[in-house]
Amino acid sequence: MRLSSIWSQPAAAIIVVIVAALWISFSSFAVVDDKPDTSAQTKLPPLRPGQILSERFTAPADNLSRIDIYLDLKAPKPNGKIIFDLTEADKNRMLPSGKTAVKREAVISAGDIDSFDGSGRFDFQPVPASAGKRFMIDVSFDSGGGAPLHLLGEADPEAGRWLSLDGHAQPGDLAISLYHSTGVAGLMARVRPFRPGGSGSDLFLIPVFLVGAGSFGWLLWQIAAPRSSRERPRNPAD
Repeated sequence: MRLSSIWSQPAAAIIVVIVAALWISFSSFAVVDDKPDTSAQTKLPPLRPGQILSERFTAPADNLSRIDIYLDLKAPKPNGKIIFDLTEADKNRMLPSGKTAVKREAVISAGDIDSFDGSGRFDFQPVPASAGKRFMIDVSFDSGGGAPLHLLGEADPEAGRWLSLDGHAQPGDLAISLYHSTGVAGLMARVRPFRPGGSGSDLFLIPVFLVGAGSFGWLLWQIAAPRSSRERPRNPAD
């Protein structure tokens, strides 16, 4: 066996480990901070083109980076674009007229709504130092002449939140999930309570992840590496 073939498998494993280590070091993950109470969801008035549904809330963590809204899956399926604006609310005036310049914007197609839970996912550049700050979400809809947008709300309003349609106060709140962006350390801290016994330390889980990546690289080489004529299985017909 040639020397190059002897070292090819360990080299493949090492390369995959290095790639995995770089990926986990520089990746960011969206971690949920607040989710709606599914037992208290209610239907909101249909959102038609030209209308704006607004919800005021306080960000629970820094690096706010994603907000999910929820559609009523029992209503007619909408077509068109859902427009999302996130702005920081004025410190003194908490109505829409007291908002500052737009901080984040996003647009998704109504066809991208998850058919399982009706969630529409709005990802945006993380907002630094967002914890404790008040924001306003504006949701509008361009139906293209189709059915209006039927969003879900929460019947029991939360403290510090406020829902309005075209500036007119509405009962309850818009059903939303709030996420913030974090690195691997923040992700590990979030899942620590759910780890099995004996795996509470990051110094245990990260090596396990890297060993798994190396094993995958080794196996990948075993499958993909070219074989010599001596190693190929013989055809019974030969």
